[in-house]
Amino acid sequence: MKKKIYISIPISHLNYDEQKEHAEKVGRFFEEEGYEVLSPFNNGVALEEHDSVHMRADFKMLLKADAIFLCKGWEDSRGCRDEFTIAADCHMEMFYESGHAEYYR
Repeated sequence: MKKKIYISIPISHLNYDEQKEHAEKVGRFFEEEGYEVLSPFNNGVALEEHDSVHMRADFKMLLKADAIFLCKGWEDSRGCRDEFTIAADCHMEMFYESGHAEYYR
């Protein structure tokens, strides 16, 4: 059974398309490493829904994961900080982008 990794990436107040592209690059790397990737861009919620609806879906997805990848800037995002706390409390494996540009090809 494949391990699942959740991509935690700041989205609000940033360029949506650029953040989505970045999450896809990260996701491809982890897929090549044998992970099943869970992304907030694929949470099943319509883009125009309120942030609270997205966060509920994201948290549900995160709770299915074995690990979390925290993208650059996660510390400045309320949602990412909440995801970090959940992952830490659930003793998930954690990966950080900061200083590790080799995570994707």
